[in-house]
Amino acid sequence: MRRRWSQHAQGLLLAALGLGMAACRPAPLPPPTPTRDPRLQIAIEALRRGEAAAAVRLLEGAREAHPGDPEVWSLLGAAYAALDRLEEAEGAYREALRRAPRHEGALLGLGILADRRGRWEEAAAAFQAVLSVNPRHARAWAGLGTAWLQQGRIAEARQAFEAALRWQPDLAAAYVGRGNLRMLEGDFDGAEADLRQALALQPDMPEALYGLGRLLAHRGKTAEARALLRRFLEARPPAPFAWEAEALLRWLEGAP
Repeated sequence: MRRRWSQHAQGLLLAALGLGMAACRPAPLPPPTPTRDPRLQIAIEALRRGEAAAAVRLLEGAREAHPGDPEVWSLLGAAYAALDRLEEAEGAYREALRRAPRHEGALLGLGILADRRGRWEEAAAAFQAVLSVNPRHARAWAGLGTAWLQQGRIAEARQAFEAALRWQPDLAAAYVGRGNLRMLEGDFDGAEADLRQALALQPDMPEALYGLGRLLAHRGKTAEARALLRRFLEARPPAPFAWEAEALLRWLEGAP
């Protein structure tokens, strides 16, 4: 695995349970669609391959040619975010919204940026804005669930994760979110089932590897916990999670 990780904000409310790592995921990209400028589709394909710098070059050129197109600005925000250029990403998303105030991709991007920064109220507001445009947006429901969970709004978070899974039953992020909620409540069987489902859907998902590894260590399933934590560390996670995973792995292996 060579998944690229962002530096995650310190001091997450529930970091000890691994909540908030979903913030490290990039914004989902729109499906391939014809555009006025072929560079937009080429940039989307580059982003899907992890070639964010190439996407930025294409999109900055498209921005010069089409400065009034909100889709160009929204995609540019996603490309900047993939390079951890968060201030520029926020500016690009806001430029998209200045031209199209209900632009779904830009609203979602702002929610994910706020999530990455640990600004939970701001994230919740952005995801709710997405849902005011598209009430069936599963990724926005999952993001809203995480933002509410981080604020201690447990019942609302549960409803949000359930809504995400109702609209997209194969959304791994929603299973991770609900699994973390169940872990927090002490429902370890339910948490394990959700985290295993997330990995079945997305086998290299770092936050699922981390959450399930911790949970299985707690439940005494040490061999599987060790394997999951090793896979998690291969993803080069941000320091707070890497340190804890390394310490837990040493403990499980009997090291001092």
